[in-house]
Amino acid sequence: MIYAAEKLGKSYECTLCGFDAADMRLPADNTEFPTEKYDLVVLPLPASTDGENISCPLSKGAVSFDTLSFWIKEGGTVLTSKSFPKLTAVCESRNAQLINYFEREELAVLNCVPTAEGALAAAINAVPITIHEARVLICGFGRIGKLMARYFSALGAHVGVSARKYSDLAWIRALGYEGVDIREPGELERAAAKADIILNTVPAPLFDRKKLMSVKKGAVLIELASSPCVSDTGFAESAGIRIINAKGLPGKTAPATAGYIIADTIENILMERSLSHD
Repeated sequence: MIYAAEKLGKSYECTLCGFDAADMRLPADNTEFPTEKYDLVVLPLPASTDGENISCPLSKGAVSFDTLSFWIKEGGTVLTSKSFPKLTAVCESRNAQLINYFEREELAVLNCVPTAEGALAAAINAVPITIHEARVLICGFGRIGKLMARYFSALGAHVGVSARKYSDLAWIRALGYEGVDIREPGELERAAAKADIILNTVPAPLFDRKKLMSVKKGAVLIELASSPCVSDTGFAESAGIRIINAKGLPGKTAPATAGYIIADTIENILMERSLSHD
């Protein structure tokens, strides 16, 4: 968010709030007693971890959603990565519009690049073999799955991709990957039994205890989805499967790029709002 603010600060009057424990390079405002109200407030990604307070790890204390009442101008705009009942109530009290910038397609697409690169780096560091000729199973053929399949294949890995749609399976085959139809009984288990590296992008419990028993011992499972694909991590680890939680990779592996993507998305929103008002 600091990188996003730096980029936005080149075109707008931009102030950081909730960063009082950080060494700031931009104007900072007091979180508890702001000196002015703002036309636009941008909440972080994630916006909150408890639904009550803004996620501000660089603040000396908790920052409640109620604080927005002191920050935002009457009729202003709040940009968030997720909505919460308390956040909605505060915005309504200030007659402020609440917009989810995390749902923007351009942000979702561009975020896939640092995510896929971070997953590749995590895999390289996690296994004692080269990616070249390694057997890689990618669960899901969405935005991130497509890029990861491309990256791992480019390094010479044997790439299998699981999907349930006929159209996705057709594209998987057309692009030269091995298709794994998870609707077919035993298909996922057979693919998992061969994989040195499993990368999950599907926010669903794909691997129960029975399916975990089929996973190759010593395999690494890299979790990228918002909800884990393994329902029993303790059982998985006891079976010799290493699980790496790799959620939130853009901000971890390429924070500057992640911040610039957020800033560009915000500028797109502001441009659209300006055009709609003309």
